[in-house]
Amino acid sequence: MNSMKLLLAFSLGLVAFTTSPGCYALASDPIKAVKKDTVYSNESFSITIPKGWEGNDTIGNGPVKDFRSMEIYNKFDDGAWVSIVKSAINVPFESPKQAAELSTYAREMPPDEALKYGIEQDPNYIGVVGEQDSVEIDGCPAYLTIYKNQADEDTLLEFQFCVITPWNKQLYYITHHTYYSTMSMNPQIGDECYDIIESIRFKRKE
Repeated sequence: MNSMKLLLAFSLGLVAFTTSPGCYALASDPIKAVKKDTVYSNESFSITIPKGWEGNDTIGNGPVKDFRSMEIYNKFDDGAWVSIVKSAINVPFESPKQAAELSTYAREMPPDEALKYGIEQDPNYIGVVGEQDSVEIDGCPAYLTIYKNQADEDTLLEFQFCVITPWNKQLYYITHHTYYSTMSMNPQIGDECYDIIESIRFKRKE
């Protein structure tokens, strides 16, 4: 088995481990809707939350205590939101593109293989509709993948940035989720999602 296959098997094993029932307890910190643009900070990063937005900051305990998942959404419109997932265990990816390719493969792998690794696939997933390399989030290298999903009579698009912080090789998945109807009828909320992503400032730790 070559190094890429070993990395794939190890990484997918971690996905199965960190998503299996009871593998970790979660502690959730609710972020109440703010009345003005507010900087929210945790141990990993700070982020600016726009007026009228709220969310949850969730961390793991036990063997995956470094896991963190954050969602930020508009109190008055649930058609677009931002999620930030900090990987529980660092995997030695050579680049954000390699991490993005693995994320895509987890969505597209044969069902029997997904079952083997305990990965729950989205039956509404359609495919990749766009990619861009050599982008940055807070000066850190990132790779953008745009995923398309069927959502009843609408389409859900996911603009996912795989980001690796150079000083500690920490992997983050930062995603702007939006329904196509929301993009058409309320483009301002999409702009606010990108403002949120652009406001992220990672804590520099060696």
